[in-house]
Amino acid sequence: MLRWYMAPPRQAPLLAPRERGKLKSVCRKHIRLQPPPLDDRRDTPVTGGVHTDRQMPIEPRVRFPERSAFHDDLNRRVDGYFEGEGRSRHGGWRMAAKSAVLFAWLAGSWCLLMFAPVHAWEAVLLSVSVGLAMAGIGFSVMHDANHGGTSSDGRLNGVMSFALDLMGASSFLWRLKHNVQHHTYPNISGLDPDIEAGSPFLRLAPWQPRRWHHRFQPLYVWLLYGVFPLQWWFFHDPRELVTGRIGGKQ
Repeated sequence: MLRWYMAPPRQAPLLAPRERGKLKSVCRKHIRLQPPPLDDRRDTPVTGGVHTDRQMPIEPRVRFPERSAFHDDLNRRVDGYFEGEGRSRHGGWRMAAKSAVLFAWLAGSWCLLMFAPVHAWEAVLLSVSVGLAMAGIGFSVMHDANHGGTSSDGRLNGVMSFALDLMGASSFLWRLKHNVQHHTYPNISGLDPDIEAGSPFLRLAPWQPRRWHHRFQPLYVWLLYGVFPLQWWFFHDPRELVTGRIGGKQ
């Protein structure tokens, strides 16, 4: 159920119908909705009350404890794993080899597509190859570099993170949305931009409104993921760079 937070009721003077309508519209703007507790959420559509096509906003302040026994124990286990296995926290030569293969794949496919005399069906296959190479660079080069995992040298990580800029998006905005917002507030409505991606075509959280077409999203989600970069390049990134706001947040 949705929980409503309103000021204590007070006796109001009688108003004309038109004035009452204006008052109601003003009050609705000040009503705050909060997702139900985790144990009360159900994978069912919201019925009754108020629901919209957008994420249900939450309380503006989300606080986490600075330290906890779980956090300390997790760090000890991670440190113990790397020390016990004798492995580096960074990619090493394997990361370098993977990055070189992916960049060579992208460059080769793109050059053949643009400059080689190919037939139409070959151009289609090369276009698919370019798309897969870009996805590989996004998941396996840019992502790791922006997380600081490519190398122990921060400058090299910064250079490799520009792989996303090479493909047309903004690594600066990606770090803000992914490293800061997504990893700090994972799956928190209104603060994690990843669960708002694809709305209203995708339903990525149980408290989001259910629509008839969501039953088919396992089938068409792959097509949407393929066109998401176009959304970033031509709509989200330019808008957020101009306004200085990401997902409505400063």
